[in-house]
Amino acid sequence: MIYLKKWSVGCTLYSPFLAPERASYVLEGLVFGHPKFADGKSITTSQIVKVDGKIVNTASGSEYIVEGPPSEAYLDFLKKCRIPFKENDPLNFKK
Repeated sequence: MIYLKKWSVGCTLYSPFLAPERASYVLEGLVFGHPKFADGKSITTSQIVKVDGKIVNTASGSEYIVEGPPSEAYLDFLKKCRIPFKENDPLNFKK
């Protein structure tokens, strides 16, 4: 299994002329157990296609488990946006 620690959710909009629902969401964080990257390397995943609790599937076919709390910067971002962080549903960014 591949784990991400000190993770955050990122959003990529390729053009300011695209509707917000066309945005792509990705995970960023420190990866562990990935066959292509050294443990502790900072990565950005491909587009998120499915979220089931703490398990995230991406467009490249990888499956990640978000482990532990997100990065402090991400928690600050959520707080500024008045989005509550839920331990039991950490990836509630699309709700």
